[in-house]
Amino acid sequence: MIYITLPQKLSGGGVHQTMAQSRCPFLNRVSANFLKRAGRSLTLYGQHCPMMSRLLCNNASATIRTIDAVGKSPMQLRISGRSYNTTAAEPKKGGECPFRWHAALKNSLKQQVMPTSWLKPQVSYGHESFDYEGYFDKKIKEKLDSSTYRRFRIVDRNANQFPECSYHGNTNSGTDQAVSQQATVWCSNDYLGMSSHAEVKEATIQAIGSHGVGAGGTRNISGTSSYHCMLENELGSLHDKDGALVFSSCYIANHATLSTLGQLMPGCVFFSDQKNHASIIHGVRNGNCKKEIFNHNDPQHLEQLLQKYDPDVPKVVIFESVHSMSGDISPISDLCDVAHHYNALTFIDEVHAVGLYGQHGGGVCERDGLLDKVDIVSGTLGKAFGVQGGYVASSPKLLDVIRSYAPGFIFTTAMSPILMAAALKSVQVSGLVVIYFVC
Repeated sequence: MIYITLPQKLSGGGVHQTMAQSRCPFLNRVSANFLKRAGRSLTLYGQHCPMMSRLLCNNASATIRTIDAVGKSPMQLRISGRSYNTTAAEPKKGGECPFRWHAALKNSLKQQVMPTSWLKPQVSYGHESFDYEGYFDKKIKEKLDSSTYRRFRIVDRNANQFPECSYHGNTNSGTDQAVSQQATVWCSNDYLGMSSHAEVKEATIQAIGSHGVGAGGTRNISGTSSYHCMLENELGSLHDKDGALVFSSCYIANHATLSTLGQLMPGCVFFSDQKNHASIIHGVRNGNCKKEIFNHNDPQHLEQLLQKYDPDVPKVVIFESVHSMSGDISPISDLCDVAHHYNALTFIDEVHAVGLYGQHGGGVCERDGLLDKVDIVSGTLGKAFGVQGGYVASSPKLLDVIRSYAPGFIFTTAMSPILMAAALKSVQVSGLVVIYFVC
């Protein structure tokens, strides 16, 4: 890597003094401290300024030093040999400096500061360097070849005519987004249309008027509003638990809760259903503990696996109530009985059931009278409840541990109060209707 080392008269206050003597209108208006901090960046822009360019060109004593590139990021800005403007006219006395910041950011300079090939190192390491762009291109082609490349449909839902929408094509088709066609959305997670329910919208509008649109901080600092507390109490009651914790999504809720439990409990073992959701799989993986996978909805196989471990070993049995891909409903009672017989906690994901099953929308566990059999329940606010976010409901001590140790809960901005107000009203409205499904 090559840098230009300037002589003493062009460093620190010397630059200011030299330029001031030459009456440069730009440098006359900045402080010496600014120039001291600017350092080598002045040489980057100086080649576009007639005054600076002349001084740099006349500086025959400038030396070039080479620094070993090993260990340096390929994204660092490299200043190599440059040609300087030596024929520019002398700036008018008292006039404006011909060097302007916006003029410096021409396409030629942008290519030097933010080159289109910025991922490719411009130095030699003695062997072929890693081709980032080529690698990314290869991975995308793999997705295309396997027909798993994702294209986002551009859909503007009609809040006044559920489930109608305006369809604008997709992000990769080159479709003119100004042109749309009317369509019906049969693949929405907003199962009941609660996102456009009149009371939910009204609660949202009131929250915006009172509190604005943002949370203003993390939950641990200034992001916990009264709406957060009311919603978490409501969700705890919905699942017959002492309380709940709200996350930005149920993916984060599952991942943060399971990975934290796995990392905290010594010698913990996870027992996970074969067809559990990706959020559970990743939470188990990042728990950095032993795991056992039992056959889908198979209490007998689960028992065989549990028998291998002593009762004093921390264990968590994880399954879903309604499985997203197959639609299967788990034998919740049998799975819980086996788990508790071997002193294991039970974790159930009710994402595809809350708001739909049970007298108050508490899921399959409420419908089947099994709320007391599950230790930890996770759910979503973004499907049947029609808003956004996820949560876990459990005992006060377990929730306090997750609140205190889970990075996915601690180090992120809290959910907006307007979303909490909307979710609270949606859960309350859903609880007024008795919904029965024949499965």
